Amino acid sequence: MNEYFYELIRVSIGNQNSLSHQPSQKEWDDLYKIAQKQSLVGICFVGIQKLRQTTNVDTLLQQTYMQWLAFVARIQQRNELLDCKCKIIQEYLINENIKFCILKGQGVARYYNGKLINLRQPGDIDLWFDGDFESILSYLCKKGKIEDINEIHAHWPFFDNVDVEVHFTPSFLSNRIANRRLQKWFHSQKEQQFSNVNEIGIHVPTDDFNQVFLLLHIYRHLFGEGIGLRQIMDLYFAYKQKTDSIENLLISLGLQKFDKALNWVMWHIFENEDPLSKKFSSLNTNEDAGRFVLAEMEQMGNFGKYDERYKLNRKTPHFYRFIQMVVFKMRFAKFFPLEVAWQPIDIIRRFVNYRFMKHKITKIRKCNVITYKRG
Repeated sequence: MNEYFYELIRVSIGNQNSLSHQPSQKEWDDLYKIAQKQSLVGICFVGIQKLRQTTNVDTLLQQTYMQWLAFVARIQQRNELLDCKCKIIQEYLINENIKFCILKGQGVARYYNGKLINLRQPGDIDLWFDGDFESILSYLCKKGKIEDINEIHAHWPFFDNVDVEVHFTPSFLSNRIANRRLQKWFHSQKEQQFSNVNEIGIHVPTDDFNQVFLLLHIYRHLFGEGIGLRQIMDLYFAYKQKTDSIENLLISLGLQKFDKALNWVMWHIFENEDPLSKKFSSLNTNEDAGRFVLAEMEQMGNFGKYDERYKLNRKTPHFYRFIQMVVFKMRFAKFFPLEVAWQPIDIIRRFVNYRFMKHKITKIRKCNVITYKRG
């Protein structure tokens, strides 16, 4: 069913005209479940609308169609809400003289075309703030409660109905040598990214930055809780603007093999019908690594929510959880051995950092006297 699902995706984005065969009612139900698993219900619905106009899809029962339609309506409403909230929090931060940009989410949606823009399933609002860790943390503590903090971001409950995450840095790499290069690059990009505004007035990163950041986001989550095909689609549309300007950076960060793997994944899913005329067939790809990465994504679903192989028991002693995490990550060793080698060190480092950050928050909150009004 996965290959059939990819056909529906290609129809939805305009890279294929029809499905290879008429789905049965059970197959439509299975396609809907996969679309839910991969957070692509809205995108795939565009394909269904196209098929209803050009081919006979009588096997899609009215009940199933209405179920799909209701889900799509909620996606559209959520996008409208996120667009509104982005403008509210942007205006608030400008008035606060905070330099920032909006990562992923509504900023990435601008790469989608036509009807697809409002049918991308949104998540939360991710903000990258200017400043070092302590200054950003101090600001957030003074402005309200902080939740779910880690070395990359903290959850800032600015709205009641939309999650907001404030990033101290856009991303990181487990490889500490490569991570130094990455953080240096992020620092060099700040001025350009915080001053970049898109056509509707939203502060978003440049195309080159997004291509690197989205690749890093997928890479980090693949080795963490998991990643799904919605994030691959984000990267696919961002890569349509791709030039050679980021190639040397990816090589210096040790990401060239992963980039080749994703090139194959994007070609296989989005452009496989006509391999000679599409963009990614001409790129340098790694099919073996790509097939492995794709199999992981099919299993994990959106952010690993559907992966039953790896469930940590928070009541288990830390040492046993550490062993479980290390052993589970060993499956990546064949294709990404260096990343696997750094994982045990990175797990320990993040464990220590988390406690350090909690201590910092406790100290800062002693002088927490400023509140804010929710948006």
